[in-house]
Amino acid sequence: MYIAYFYSDSGFTTISHRMFYDCTSLTSIIIPDSVTTIGSRSFGNCTSLTSIVIPDSITTIGFGVFCECESLTSIVIPDSITTIGDEVFYGCTSLASIVIPNSVTRIGNLVFQGCRSLTSIVIPDSITTISNQAFFNCTSLTSIMIPDSVKTIGDRVFYNCTSLTSIVIPDSIMTIGVAVFHNCISLPLVTSAAKCLTWVNMQQIYSANMSAIHEVDEISGLPVFVLAAVGPTSDIEAVYNLLREYPPVISGLIRDSHPDTSTGSARKRSG
Repeated sequence: MYIAYFYSDSGFTTISHRMFYDCTSLTSIIIPDSVTTIGSRSFGNCTSLTSIVIPDSITTIGFGVFCECESLTSIVIPDSITTIGDEVFYGCTSLASIVIPNSVTRIGNLVFQGCRSLTSIVIPDSITTISNQAFFNCTSLTSIMIPDSVKTIGDRVFYNCTSLTSIVIPDSIMTIGVAVFHNCISLPLVTSAAKCLTWVNMQQIYSANMSAIHEVDEISGLPVFVLAAVGPTSDIEAVYNLLREYPPVISGLIRDSHPDTSTGSARKRSG
């Protein structure tokens, strides 16, 4: 077992790039207040690291600082931190708890990818962007609430979050990336919405062979292609609830991509 400690009066200000990378026997570290910068991948692949204290002197957690620290179970990020960089907790498979302070404005790419023990997380209302693949393959994540401050959800953010059963998405969202909820098998309504978006993106391919692309269902008022994307076993009420609960931006995308839906011929969905 190894513990790293820096004397606070040493004048040490920077933990360099990959300084402790692959120190697989390092279990604990205390960083003094004199340190202002932690270099990229400083503690990457420290597979025995279970605890770390980050001082208030740090403002940015850079690229991959704690990536693949497989024994790290929890961490408290101080209020001084404004940016959590890309891949910071990538592959921290034991990370079950983390507190993100209101000082953070951006969650970087792949930050929690592969954090298979993370069950829930609270995103503070200071966050404006959840970047690509932030929670990719977080297979134990069951719920998440996205605050009104968030404007952008990147690509594949919740990809393969197979245990996700609850998510709150505010009307403030202006941009949703591709495959955001792919294989979220415990979240059927959102999965169906993602399928609808896929159909929107593939409009040019399918419109040539699908005469109903601009038709509107009489009961729900939805484009017929939406019903087809959801699947033959879904009823109209479920689809209606889906679109009602999902952000208006999706309805806008569908409407903009299919301008004829407002004037298309109305019909009831057969059988």
